Amino acid sequence: MNIIEKTYTLNGKLTKRTKTDTIVLHHRAGNGDVESIDRTHKNQDWICIGYHFYVRKDGTIYRGRQEDAVGAHASGSNSTSIGICAEGNFETDIMPEVQKQSIKELVAYLKEKYNIAIIIGPEGGIEEKEVKLLKSSGAKVVSLGKRILRTETAGMTTTA
Repeated sequence: MNIIEKTYTLNGKLTKRTKTDTIVLHHRAGNGDVESIDRTHKNQDWICIGYHFYVRKDGTIYRGRQEDAVGAHASGSNSTSIGICAEGNFETDIMPEVQKQSIKELVAYLKEKYNIAIIIGPEGGIEEKEVKLLKSSGAKVVSLGKRILRTETAGMTTTA
């Protein structure tokens, strides 16, 4: 697995994350490079890109925010999670196999590195395609039935 390192101009100082227990998967709901996400997030007065990793449709993995920094991608879970964003809109698009494989490798690497057992999807829920991808990388799916938790409460609920 190859991660392309990027350096971003910061609009402030990043805070170091002291605990990492969750991976949050996102999709961009569009296409474009990592620099455009950084610009968009800075235009919202963020320090820099909010995600720690960005995976393009061609499978290329880019470093986003510094890996040990608190993220800006999942309100209520930023201080203990790593955010991965996939290029594309997976409400309408089908994720390319090469992109799926890169995400599988990245998730497996991060799970091992941080001994992570919980992966939380976005507030709108995880699509069935995303569930299949997680299962294929070794995740065990746990459901709360029809309940949908906000990202602020999902982490603490799953560990209670």
